[in-house]
Amino acid sequence: MMSPRLNQGDKLAHQLLFGNTWAPLTNTIGFINAPLDEAASIWRNWDETRPHDARTSVSLTGIEGTLSELLTSLVPLGTGNRKLFLETSDPQWTAVLDNSANGADLSSGLKVQYAQQRGIRTVSVKEVPHTLDKKSYVQHRGRYGIRELMVWGPGDFVRGIGLVNEDRWVFWSGGEPLAFENASAYESPRKQDRFTHEMLVTYCQNLGLDPFNEDFYAPNGKGIVVETHVKQTLLKLSLDEARAGYEDRDVPSSV
Repeated sequence: MMSPRLNQGDKLAHQLLFGNTWAPLTNTIGFINAPLDEAASIWRNWDETRPHDARTSVSLTGIEGTLSELLTSLVPLGTGNRKLFLETSDPQWTAVLDNSANGADLSSGLKVQYAQQRGIRTVSVKEVPHTLDKKSYVQHRGRYGIRELMVWGPGDFVRGIGLVNEDRWVFWSGGEPLAFENASAYESPRKQDRFTHEMLVTYCQNLGLDPFNEDFYAPNGKGIVVETHVKQTLLKLSLDEARAGYEDRDVPSSV
């Protein structure tokens, strides 16, 4: 089988965290404007109160290591029952990722539990390079591209900006614009130019975040894992299995 040709998505991947080699774990990263212990405890307490017939317990465990070693706590990948909270170089911002094999959805917790109920600002950053290859493979391997920035709180404040490929690029935005936005770009004739990766990086920097820089995370090598333990058998994939057919398009998916 022929290898896929490099496209703009492949070039973008090299600009992401660890060159996107930890995707899909790093496709979506949440940020909580609170110290590590507080941020993790809020999520654990919320998870303990959520209805879940099969849940047996929720644990909170401190871990240490390099960023790569901390990320291994999310392997095997599954259905998002394990969250990794990480210190950042700004002690007032905590990052959170989960072990979802199909990409994390942290929006409910970030919006409601932190922003609305506690007045804590939260941010979700999503960058999925568009690598779907319909020409080289009958199976249409690769991923549809997504670029998204969501900002919640304090309180009911919400701002969202996104660019998504649904066989064509679609740009959207909602909520009150932030002061540092390049609003003129949103009128660009070419939709991919309305919200570029460089714009996403600049917006994050204005919020005090540097999501695609390895040095931004775990400056003291500390993290916390919040895990929901359940009775039923959960999906368990290695990182290679989760990437097969998507990030690694020349590897057939076995799932």
